[in-house]
Amino acid sequence: MQWSANNDGCAVACSNEAKAIGVKMDTPWFQLKDLAKQHGIIVLSSSYTLYGDMSDRVMTILRDFSPDVEVYSIDACFLGLQVLGKLWPAATEMG
Repeated sequence: MQWSANNDGCAVACSNEAKAIGVKMDTPWFQLKDLAKQHGIIVLSSSYTLYGDMSDRVMTILRDFSPDVEVYSIDACFLGLQVLGKLWPAATEMG
């Protein structure tokens, strides 16, 4: 079982197994220590610096495919492919 801790402060992402034994989002780590030990839960610390860097790298790669990239959030964006329509007769071929 796994869950991630935001700055080792609270649960921010839980596996289905962790949820099944009662781990809830935003629960402070100090309230989950005993439960984690009892059930062998693996706790992973978040690295928002690394996550942001990886996001920037992905957005850069997407810009190689289209100049029309609208970043929506750190892990989501819209990629306009209209400009590339002349290169491929169908979107499936582009993919």
